[in-house]
Amino acid sequence: HRGAQICPVGRGRVPRLMCPYHGWTYELDGRLIHSTRMPDDFDPGQHGLRPAHLETIAGTIYVCLADDPPPFAPFREHFEPLLAPHALHEAKVVAETTLVEKANWKLVMENARECYHCAGRHPELSKAFPVRRSKAEYEGTGDLSNAFRAKMQQRGLGVGPVSGEWWQASRFPLNDGCVSLTMDGQPSVKMTLGQVGDGDVGSLRWALEPHSFCHVLGDYAFMFSAMPTGPLETIVTSKWLVHKDAVQGVDYDEERLTELWTKTNYQDRDLAENNQRGVNSVGYTPGPYSTDAESLVLRFTNWYCERARSFIEENSGQSNARRVN
Repeated sequence: HRGAQICPVGRGRVPRLMCPYHGWTYELDGRLIHSTRMPDDFDPGQHGLRPAHLETIAGTIYVCLADDPPPFAPFREHFEPLLAPHALHEAKVVAETTLVEKANWKLVMENARECYHCAGRHPELSKAFPVRRSKAEYEGTGDLSNAFRAKMQQRGLGVGPVSGEWWQASRFPLNDGCVSLTMDGQPSVKMTLGQVGDGDVGSLRWALEPHSFCHVLGDYAFMFSAMPTGPLETIVTSKWLVHKDAVQGVDYDEERLTELWTKTNYQDRDLAENNQRGVNSVGYTPGPYSTDAESLVLRFTNWYCERARSFIEENSGQSNARRVN
């Protein structure tokens, strides 16, 4: 009630939650169960922790902090059949990194929503990732996409693409001879994730506005999120998941598992920070987007502008009322 962080470390196990400032104590469901020196008419039931909306799909967890969350059912309906075969409920997180980027969150996310820059700036990623895919291939209507779809259908796997206002997902083929997003394009984990045969299933990528994208391959899953800490700083968190029974040093080597995305993240950090320095210049003038190579960036920025416009419209009356009162 005074702004103290109740969980400053972000994770852990406790029987109850306690405010480090005044000692107010909460059950794990957020109910306030102990507070001292409050007046007789104080109602603990009105001062619990704020609730959050939580949903799950095939081993993944989704949290929305909005009072009125967007519809989730369409996302579940279209995405669950694509993800379920990978059995992420039987996976475990084996590596996690955080990277501080001295750049605005929007610049970081624009970088994460396109591969226009990949061919020249991500030489390692380009070995396995089809960085020159056209808009038709992104939309699943190109010749390569059609051939890949037929191959996956024979294996009982969905391809997409599927999308909604704040989400998108599709499975796409990797470069010839590659079966995973690793430095050499070969699996980094001996055990596959779920019912995916030999693991040659391309990459299932899904992205959620406004902050994340994920990939699941035959051998591992990768999850990325970008959270702003201020106008000129963003925290990028990356996680790698493998089969729950996989053993480090036996079934996988953590350095090899994480090497490709770690290099890619550092390269993207340098790009975003350089862009930020340019944007800060008085001589900067924004240029147009490529409708072919930056279609997902356009989608992201349009979503962001619509949300900002809606917020302003919904709160303009309240702001005026506060000024009058």
